[in-house]
Amino acid sequence: MFQTAIEELEASGHFVSKPESFRGYCNRTNQAIPRDVPNRISVQTLSTLDGELRDSNVMVFRLGAPKGTRATHFGLAKTVSSWADYFFLDDELFSSQETRAFIPSASVRDLYAFSLMPRFTETTLVNFALASGLLAEALGLEEAPSIPVTGRSTYTFDFCPRIKEDALWTHHAGQVEIDGVFTARRNGRDCLFIVEAKHGGLDSLAKTKLLYPYLALRPHVPKSMPISLIYLRATTSHNSINYSIAECLPTQDETLSPIDLKIENASRFSVTHPSR
Repeated sequence: MFQTAIEELEASGHFVSKPESFRGYCNRTNQAIPRDVPNRISVQTLSTLDGELRDSNVMVFRLGAPKGTRATHFGLAKTVSSWADYFFLDDELFSSQETRAFIPSASVRDLYAFSLMPRFTETTLVNFALASGLLAEALGLEEAPSIPVTGRSTYTFDFCPRIKEDALWTHHAGQVEIDGVFTARRNGRDCLFIVEAKHGGLDSLAKTKLLYPYLALRPHVPKSMPISLIYLRATTSHNSINYSIAECLPTQDETLSPIDLKIENASRFSVTHPSR
């Protein structure tokens, strides 16, 4: 699928490609447009990145549809040093973290509704981590956080796909899905927390899954309010839920790159499943 684009990137002598319509790319390379276009150019994990791109150390970005067009655009960028440029790698983040037992600080009454659900969705896993007090413990919150908000909409923003000297791209009115947003007080200040949640064993997370929501919401948040990005991965067993939580504190730079997102702290907890 991407071999021609990779070869053109190599021949150009540049580290990033020129964004183009994915449909147009398929047409000019005589390829059928795949049914799973979003999965091809809006990557969730390193393991689901197209094999040609992975072998060439090249990342793909979904860039929305520029004004006056209806076709989704994409672009390619080479890694600078490793795949840690574009992905949070679970083994690096969590494998050395000790798993701590957590006893919910909330009452049985507060958690009763969760006990009725034998299986949790990703949204429910986030809500339980909040309601039980686990996220407050992991993030050092001074009080119970607000009710989390989820949603999706289209947003336009600028970002750097690699280092700032290489290129500045615009994500044009593209859909951004946000797993959870909540406010809480920490270190005497009101803070905004943006959460990306995944369910399953340790894997990885594309940094765009937190960078895009951050860039989408930042213009609407007071500059004086700190924003924290939370990567939450949960695995469930018969009796317990294991949470791996990593936090990133982005700078106020107007043209962030995924490479700029660095994990500040990580932790792991195990809590008894409320339905057991």
